[in-house]
Amino acid sequence: MLFELTNILGPQILVGLNRLNFILNQMITSPYLLETSPLTVQKVLELQYTILSAFDEAETEAKQLVFEYRFDLLAAWSVLSRRSETNVSKQMEKLGEISRELNCELEII
Repeated sequence: MLFELTNILGPQILVGLNRLNFILNQMITSPYLLETSPLTVQKVLELQYTILSAFDEAETEAKQLVFEYRFDLLAAWSVLSRRSETNVSKQMEKLGEISRELNCELEII
């Protein structure tokens, strides 16, 4: 359901992106959820990718707003990567695409 809503809203998802980003990051960094429901964590990562992909055709201002969450996203993905074997390269590549379109450097250590 949330995937369909994201596809319908597209870049208009910015209205609630702050809260949505917080909730999704809390879910993927939860050790309890990772142990009991790894499929849920995978679905959250897919949803984050869908949200980032919604900005492919967006204006520069919208991309800049979503790019402001880069450190939140990278921190959550880093925590998840340290706790499990989950691959977040697809999400990181999408964030890198936004970075390149904005002519910003995205340093990933």
